[in-house]
Order: sequence, then structure tokens, then C-alpha cells
Amino acid sequence: MKAFNYAYILPQTGYYKITNASPFSCIETGTGATASDIMLWTGQYIEATETTVPKVFGFHLNASGQIVTSPAPEVITPIDNDNTNVNGIQGVYRAGTKTFMSTTGNSSYEGSTARLTRYNDGAAAGVRYRWPHGAEDLYYEQSTGYLWNLTEYETVKYGTDNRCVFAVRISDYD
Repeated sequence: MKAFNYAYILPQTGYYKITNASPFSCIETGTGATASDIMLWTGQYIEATETTVPKVFGFHLNASGQIVTSPAPEVITPIDNDNTNVNGIQGVYRAGTKTFMSTTGNSSYEGSTARLTRYNDGAAAGVRYRWPHGAEDLYYEQSTGYLWNLTEYETVKYGTDNRCVFAVRISDYD
């Protein structure tokens, strides 16, 4: 199969429609100690120049994987390594009381404006790691302990496709 000059496509099999869900940029199922702790997590892509405070939302799921309205969603306001907002969230994964976020639009270092930020609930500040340029969504593979990420950046800017998929051991960033 091919679509829009991509060699591979993933057909859509479903979607979540969340009222007033703006501007959510990513979605991932988190992990927890019990079935009721497993939730659907979304992050907001808010640029540093905006006045809106970016948040991460956790929606409770029923046994069929559908979002339920009660209890209310959990809302986290993650803090970056410099005690400011975590802006430019492109991917989110939540494990217990830890939130991992891939972000873009940070200061450039070695050609990358992306970072991986880990925020522990209640901490005074998060922890930031250098991350490949163009970082997008995150996926945690529980059986291996790998946190997967993919990158995407303008082909026009580099004259070639600039995408990669990679995994890191989440324990190295814990």
C-alpha cells in the first residue's frame, strides 16, 4: 500500500472525540499498579510565547477502553528543569507518578530543539535530557521496558527524508 508517497500507512480503526480537547497533540495509554490506574494520557502543545499553561490530562477508561466521565480526568501541570512550564509537548507517557514528555521548540543544541522531560508529581522541577530533533509521540513497550519515539521534520529543509524510529530503556531516564 502507498498513500501520499509514503511506503507504509496505518489504517485508522477508531478514534477518541474529547469535548473541548484543544490543542491536544499526542495520546498514549499509561501504566499503573491496578486496572483503574491505567488511563489515556494526552498532552497539550503550547508554545512558550503563549499565555496558556500547558497541561497533561489523564482520562479514565472502562474495561472496553472507552473514556468514562466519572471520575473526572486527572490534570497535571508538569514543571520543566528550570521551574517553568513544559512547553511544546509532542508526546506523553505516564507511569505511576512520573510523566515523560517529548518536547520541541526548545533552545537549539547540536542541531536539535527537542528534549525528553521527566516530571515526578510534586517535584520542584523536572529533569531534561537531550533528544533527537523533530521528536514526536511516545510509546512504552511494557514487555521490553523500551520507550519508543519517532521523529519527523521538514524534508524540504534538509533535502531528504528526516524520520527515524528509535527506542531507549526507560530505566535509563528514570
